[in-house]
Amino acid sequence: MRWAEDKSDNTVQSASYSREILAREGISRVALVTHASHMRRARIAFLSAGFEVLDAPTGFATTDPLTLMSFLPNAQGLLQTRIFCHEALGIGWYHVRRLIAPNP
Repeated sequence: MRWAEDKSDNTVQSASYSREILAREGISRVALVTHASHMRRARIAFLSAGFEVLDAPTGFATTDPLTLMSFLPNAQGLLQTRIFCHEALGIGWYHVRRLIAPNP
């Protein structure tokens, strides 16, 4: 591995610290690899840090074909609901923070 960012506690910090590291090398275009459920929020963070972003999502929730059983409640569905709510609130927070402090 040529570059490693190890100071961040969250995605916004990761984007900012990564930008500092990669800007010294003249790099502004990145392939952003993260879980598919987190891609939208991570993309916002990395675009805000000044990167040109190529999305490379992984770990999609399902690739199974839909059946009647897909619509019945189960533990996996509850977990997916939790992940969705976490990401939706995170995206909302990013927008609120940008309104409060447009140039962090």
